[in-house]
Amino acid sequence: MKPLIVYCTIKGHTKRIVNELGFLDSVEAKTLPCLVDYDPILMICPTYGDEELPHEMEDYIGTIQDKDKTYGICELGNYYGYEDFQFGALRIIKYELDALGWKNYLPNLSLDSLTKIDWLSFNKWKYNLYEILNKNTIFE
Repeated sequence: MKPLIVYCTIKGHTKRIVNELGFLDSVEAKTLPCLVDYDPILMICPTYGDEELPHEMEDYIGTIQDKDKTYGICELGNYYGYEDFQFGALRIIKYELDALGWKNYLPNLSLDSLTKIDWLSFNKWKYNLYEILNKNTIFE
């Protein structure tokens, strides 16, 4: 089994993040990818409005029937100044994957991407992600 990124991009910020993780296979959620040969799954998705997923990711998550996978989530959005806000994409995706019996294997990230991407936080997360995948250890 090998890791896979499933992502959704609307304005291109998420695609830029996925491109920075070029050491992993990736596929857009709108293609309804099959997950049989992949684990862990890294979901990367923007948050829109008040705790809303883009339709492509919402539709895809509703089709997943795989059980007992492992995952990590990176949500993008405008978080500066909203430290107490319960972010949307991460919370929504986590709820749905946990309901399928999936386990959180990789670190999650709420990445500030407006007005610019917080590359410092992203690069720390990317390094941690790379280390975990290479050590094949469980994230808690």
